[in-house]
Amino acid sequence: MNDISTKIAFQEKVYETLHNLISSSDNKATLALTIQTFLLGSIIGTSIITDIIEKNICVNFLFIDISLKSLIILFGISSMVGIGISILVLYPRKPKEKNESTRQGLTYYLHISNYESSTEYSTKLKNLNNEDILEEYNRQNFNLAHIVKKKMLLVRIVFILILLNIAQSIIIIFLI
Repeated sequence: MNDISTKIAFQEKVYETLHNLISSSDNKATLALTIQTFLLGSIIGTSIITDIIEKNICVNFLFIDISLKSLIILFGISSMVGIGISILVLYPRKPKEKNESTRQGLTYYLHISNYESSTEYSTKLKNLNNEDILEEYNRQNFNLAHIVKKKMLLVRIVFILILLNIAQSIIIIFLI
């Protein structure tokens, strides 16, 4: 891979893949947020209906009552944590390297916005050589890879919490 154009083409593919992974993790987080909110609303609604039935019929088995309330509290906590983590996935990440947010780059919107004018940015683009393009992709891909790594870890945690909440929901429904 000594040809510079081959290296640039490779880095372009990596760049596109990383952007697709970021979009994918954001979509998964949005789905997780929707599921968590639905489950939380369903269990809160079920809990309210159960309280009304208990007060009207006076059915109160101590063990089931304590188990149900404990499970609902655990469910509420895990739902809130899941919702919080889903929101964190959607929140933009800072680059790993400190000077990344202040440099004048070529592809990332914050880097482009660091130029004083569109003329300055255009001049920079006109004066690019293949080594500059390769370096830009290398830097972007490094930082994007670290962003994807954090996002995907959070997405995994959220989906584990969703599975836990689905299991808890089933148990709560059977206890009611």
